[in-house]
Amino acid sequence: MRAALWLCPALSIALTLAACDAPPAGSGPDPLGDGGSTADMAGMLPPAEACTAKPLPTGEDGKCDVQVTYAPSPAAAQVAIAGEWNGWTPQSLGAPDTEGRYHANLRLAPGVYGYKLVVNGSDWRLHDSNPYRKYVGGVENSGLRVSDCRKPQLEIVPNWLLVSRPPVGPSGRGQFKIRIRTIAGTGQSAAICNVTGKLRRPETVYTTDAALPSLSASQLTLAADRQSFDVSLADLPDGKYTLTLSATVGGLATETLVLPFWIEPEKFALSDTPLYMAVTDRFVDGDSKNNKPVAGVVAAANFQGGDLIGVTQKIESGYFDSLGVRALWLTPFYTQPDVAFKDQGGKHDVAGYHGYWPVKAREVDPRLGGKAALHRLVEAAHRRGIRVLMDAVLNHVHDGHEYFTDASKRDWFRTGCICGTSGCDWTAKRLECLFSRYMPDIDWTVTAASEQFIADTLWWLEEFDLDGLRIDAVKHVEDLAVINLGTRIRERFEGARTRYYLIGETAMGWNEGTVNDNRENYDTIKRYMGGNSLDGQFDFVWYHGVAYRVFAYEDKRYLHLDYWTHASLDQFGKADMVNYLGSHDTSRFITQATYRDASGPWARDIA
Repeated sequence: MRAALWLCPALSIALTLAACDAPPAGSGPDPLGDGGSTADMAGMLPPAEACTAKPLPTGEDGKCDVQVTYAPSPAAAQVAIAGEWNGWTPQSLGAPDTEGRYHANLRLAPGVYGYKLVVNGSDWRLHDSNPYRKYVGGVENSGLRVSDCRKPQLEIVPNWLLVSRPPVGPSGRGQFKIRIRTIAGTGQSAAICNVTGKLRRPETVYTTDAALPSLSASQLTLAADRQSFDVSLADLPDGKYTLTLSATVGGLATETLVLPFWIEPEKFALSDTPLYMAVTDRFVDGDSKNNKPVAGVVAAANFQGGDLIGVTQKIESGYFDSLGVRALWLTPFYTQPDVAFKDQGGKHDVAGYHGYWPVKAREVDPRLGGKAALHRLVEAAHRRGIRVLMDAVLNHVHDGHEYFTDASKRDWFRTGCICGTSGCDWTAKRLECLFSRYMPDIDWTVTAASEQFIADTLWWLEEFDLDGLRIDAVKHVEDLAVINLGTRIRERFEGARTRYYLIGETAMGWNEGTVNDNRENYDTIKRYMGGNSLDGQFDFVWYHGVAYRVFAYEDKRYLHLDYWTHASLDQFGKADMVNYLGSHDTSRFITQATYRDASGPWARDIA
């Protein structure tokens, strides 16, 4: 049996735990749920007036103290900071501290500010230890996020996280323990008045957040000084859990802390499982009552009735278990237009069965079964240890989208040239070209747009308890799209050390020759990976160079396969790369192998 261990959140699970402080002795737990009216074991209670609900204080000037720290490498003679708050006038940071770090002490209102560090008078740099980005006047800068210091916060106490389950034996023996402390709002009391804890369990049949089971008094205990509390959960069956915590501190409400975690006999790794991709509309029709094809469109280009109910049926039947699948990637869930549009060739009418023409920001397409069906699918998957990845469309919307039709948001979008047409190369114009005239391009340099689309994506992950994203058309969005989104996802969902997987699609090709002949292809794919960005990408070089050439066209042999497989391993290292034989963007592999590209997708002789 594996002994319970207190894990250091800042350390890898594989490291020795000797560096962790021993868990401090209990300080006299106090059952919560009483609104702060029951004395704890030390007899301490905050004054009644400290727990009276109150509006946020207006503050002296509505601003907060912020410190920016920078350690240049190599050492610099002088460092200044310039940003939106000072009209981009470099402000000297004075002398460094004894460790060579420079500090800027600022007082700013809550918001996101663009800034750069100015080294030795003329070298304007991004802040390398701050991944967040912001465009100002078309120029990319570091982004300084200033939260509202009037609001109290909850944070995890370092070295106080335990997720444990014996590696062998039956389900039902998982443990989870964590200690949370408060950060008081400026000038406010840090005393906790009450705490609300909700737990989404793998056996839960979701209806609403309000209906989720609350933590019991034995699971949620308050420290004697009422400035921290412990959560202790035991006898947990295998599956995914999401703990949400909020509190009233000094009469003010905190933001909700979201802590997803898994109880399972062995640590999950995306690289250890096939990633099963399903075009939901083409998979299984689980409920014919929601079928709504578009009139006048041939069946091959129309909605055919597949839905989330059908995917759930296959999960519960054990179909994916029989294939060894532990991760699902499903085509986008967004509501699609009710009418048809021309394909890229301009000849054929096509419906949005594929999901890549969003018209709503936060709505599951009713043709897929709606919100309730997606909740049930994810719950069914989590009961079987299966992760569910959402296909996130961040490059464009449909011109019927609620944001594009809102005149106040029209500057969020570009309506320029069409990708692949004369003077509009797919790579040279990758950031501004449109996939189609009816697909406005999202302008991620507009801060209001980038922050809204990030907020929407976080909503999908949190609302439906999803496990990650497959991000569409990565090279067609500004780098900050995946950097800022990844940063926010890591901050919001990974506090309990559960990895949220971000896999990108950066479509590149393959050039006959060697690795060096494909340097641009490899480097373009790699530029979006690492740190808070993508965990991996689809290996387009291997796909174009190997999948068809060796297995379909058979004009290359196994030494070719060996060379390019090792090239991918060398180029991408330990990233979660996805090798594939075909996808929803290509003809089926078996079609290519049989017809050798002799016929197009609209030909009658291809089934």
